[in-house]
Formats: sequence, C-alpha cells, structure tokens
Amino acid sequence: MLKVNKVVTFALEVNRLIDQGYDMPFEKVKIACEDKTILDELDDHFPDFDLEILDMKKGDRSEFLDKLWDKAMVGRERKYWYVENKGLPLLIGYSLGIANDLVRGHDI
Repeated sequence: MLKVNKVVTFALEVNRLIDQGYDMPFEKVKIACEDKTILDELDDHFPDFDLEILDMKKGDRSEFLDKLWDKAMVGRERKYWYVENKGLPLLIGYSLGIANDLVRGHDI
C-alpha cells in the first residue's frame, strides 16, 4: 500500500530538481505519466535524480504510477494543478493531489 510519506518524498525530490534549475517539457511529463514511464524518464533525464530515496516496493511503485496516470488523465491542469507551462511543477501538483487523496482516504 502506497504511503503518503513516499509521495511527499517524491514531490520534495522533484522540488530539489527545480531548485537546481532543471525542468522537463510540460507535454513530456504529461505523456510520461499517461504512459506510466515517468520514473524511468526522470531517472534517465536527470542523472542525480535519487529514485532510491523513494524506497518503494514494486507494488507501491506500480500503485504510484497508476495514481499519476489518474491525475494526468483528468486534464485541465491549469484548473486543478495551477500549472500550464513547466513539467516538473506539474509533477509536484499531481503528487500533492495524490497525497491529498491518500490522507482523505480516497482511492482515486
């Protein structure tokens, strides 16, 4: 079962990338979430992205990718996530949405 702390840790790791001046194109992030390849994309695109810090078991990783897919499929990123230009902030928005769902007990 995916835990909130894993999702928050992921968002903080993405935030670290933004702080270092990195970004990914908005559409690339959205498509990678839809294709459930975003973790591999981040690992490939950013050599210092620390995927190990998430310490996710295979089932948790799959559940997280499914939840990112759910968020990406909603669309209307500007309305729901307040993002329309950059990919990494979009990923933080998705992650915050997932964390919120987990805290509230919604399986969305």
